[in-house]
Amino acid sequence: MSVIGALAIPIAACRLAVQIPTDLLLLTAEALALGTNPALLLKLAAIVLGLLHIAVYYLAIRDVSSSVARATAAMSLFAWVIVLGAGRMVAYL
Repeated sequence: MSVIGALAIPIAACRLAVQIPTDLLLLTAEALALGTNPALLLKLAAIVLGLLHIAVYYLAIRDVSSSVARATAAMSLFAWVIVLGAGRMVAYL
């Protein structure tokens, strides 16, 4: 694992550990309104996609060629950018 990966993975794990409880608190405060919010549903789907990518990467494709690793990294980056964008849009939809 690279030096950046060794630093980034624990930081990302801590961030996710903070994000999940705060999202659950937000959902409990406005469950009826947020339960049908398309931005929140998109955000949750992208989180699931990102977490699935992490699991697949560490279980299956960690030792594949760099082109496959780059393609999956692009997919992961796309998922997490969607999470950020959709999270910002929750208040506006």
